Amino acid sequence: GHHYGSSDITVVLAHMSRSDQQIWREFAGTLNKAGYAAFSFNFRGFKPSKGDKEIPLIDRDLEGALEYLESQGVKKFFIVGASMGGTAAIKVAAHRDIIGGIVTISAPLEINGLAAEEDVKLVSGAKLFFAAEDDKSAQHSAGTFYRAAKPPKLFESFSGSEHGTDLLYGQHAVNIQQRIIEFIDGFAGSTELR
Repeated sequence: GHHYGSSDITVVLAHMSRSDQQIWREFAGTLNKAGYAAFSFNFRGFKPSKGDKEIPLIDRDLEGALEYLESQGVKKFFIVGASMGGTAAIKVAAHRDIIGGIVTISAPLEINGLAAEEDVKLVSGAKLFFAAEDDKSAQHSAGTFYRAAKPPKLFESFSGSEHGTDLLYGQHAVNIQQRIIEFIDGFAGSTELR
């Protein structure tokens, strides 16, 4: 894993299957400028992490990242997950009250045995679901998650077909990154949507 900055709140960044933690470097800098620490990590089997790629177990890797950060004194988290990282974020947030909120970018309902459609009902923190309009599978999943989740929750759709961090850094990069910062700002110390 890699720490970016320090703050009372750490934003944990969970990557998608066709990338690794390096994909978050630019956005971690944006989070630092907004006053938040960031922590990226590689899921199991994504080098230099050891082991085999076992997608059904990656929520345990995210849980391990949170436990590590807690051992370093971090007490409040937000999680931003791209694609499978977003599905893992929902599973972990379903049983962790210290998570202020989660942001999923193109998270699938299920990927290679990792499923979160039932878990999203248990997430007490704030939820922001992103998907591109022409990424039909992600659009369907985000809508399903949104309908199943309890408030506070938001679902935002953007034109195009970009998926995961391609959406974060693509044609809507400024808008999406600003919305994530506003979302974290809004829930860092309150329970109302901004």
